[in-house]
Amino acid sequence: MIKNYLLTIILLLSIACSALLSQDSIQLKNLTKYSYEFDIKDGQFIGEGANLLLDAITNSHLLMLANNSRNQMESILDHALFDILNQNKYNTIIMETGPVAAELINSFTDGNTDPIKQIKSLNQKYHFKAGQLDLMPIPDLKYLGTCQLYSKVRAENWSFGGVGVESWTSYIMILDHLYDTAPKKIQQKTKQEFTASRNLLEELYSKMKGQTNDDLLVLINGIKQSDEFSSFLTSMNTTTQRNETIRSLKFSIDYWEMYGNRDFYQKNKLNYKRNKSILKEQLTNTNFNFDEDKLFLKMWRGHLSKGTTSNGFYGVGNMLMELMEYHEKSSLCIKVLPRFHLSELKLTDVLQEQNYFSKATKDIISLGKEEKWILLDLRSFNKDFYWGNYSLTKDFLDLYRGYDLIIIPKTDKKAKINY
Repeated sequence: MIKNYLLTIILLLSIACSALLSQDSIQLKNLTKYSYEFDIKDGQFIGEGANLLLDAITNSHLLMLANNSRNQMESILDHALFDILNQNKYNTIIMETGPVAAELINSFTDGNTDPIKQIKSLNQKYHFKAGQLDLMPIPDLKYLGTCQLYSKVRAENWSFGGVGVESWTSYIMILDHLYDTAPKKIQQKTKQEFTASRNLLEELYSKMKGQTNDDLLVLINGIKQSDEFSSFLTSMNTTTQRNETIRSLKFSIDYWEMYGNRDFYQKNKLNYKRNKSILKEQLTNTNFNFDEDKLFLKMWRGHLSKGTTSNGFYGVGNMLMELMEYHEKSSLCIKVLPRFHLSELKLTDVLQEQNYFSKATKDIISLGKEEKWILLDLRSFNKDFYWGNYSLTKDFLDLYRGYDLIIIPKTDKKAKINY
């Protein structure tokens, strides 16, 4: 009797689950209804998707772009978006360069010389190789397209700031800045420590074969074991501003140590918390007015979303969205996902490769085309799917809740470096 009862319950549950699963399947045909083609020609958006995108931007005070400017098409997108934002009275851009790097690049580019040439000189001065990798002090400004974007920012008198962790490739640049801007007496006192610290970094960099966890751990251990390096930073800590630079440098060293040790949860937890504090300082320093000013935030696609990021933390994207809503202003969050990539005349498809993308993300990426840009409007899903008769997967919910629009570029390739 009990056995038959249990079999009946199991059968009913199986039927219920089957019905539920049949409602769950967000298929390609469902997504296609909300996808639109567009193109970018001579810096201009054209096509049906372009009209939707421009309308969304025009009605926003905050544009958050989660992308990878190290690819050519995504860099072209940056420039086309900037021109539209500039026409719509945006006046502030924040990138994921690290606050010290942003401050230094502002000071190095004096406005009288072409910023692109100045950044190229900076890249040539601090360039080094790790195996086959060409590494520059500020990774995003390694690429010509981003340098050209920064040149536009300066030409149009936008405010420029940075959030994120200082790159481990920037350490010699930061040491040079600390020493060169120190009073003469302190320079004389610390010359030996400075020279030893700089030589140490050059030696450690020269031994790197790549930028794996193990490569970074060797670098950081070498830095932390140096008494001269520690003593030099202590001697340089003479003003509040210099203290902030040294704090950022030390945080970076600790962050990359956690990366090397594969302590990903802790490094991400600390970084997301710190980024919100940095963002507050950046906006305060530029006298950003939420009632009047407009902001363009550009970060790596895995680090920016409206809700929790892929790492499970509430980051600066969610913070800014809430602040905009508090001030009764609208925001727009766009994620760029790649599909086709051309390298040495070989075309590769993300969907055919082993990668970290979830099934839900791959389903969206499958909309991508070789010769056309694709825009997917996730905002329309609110009525038709989220409030409809569907049981959505967690991966799809994360995408839906985190972004308003998804852009899939046409066939992309690596961006040209400014070196």
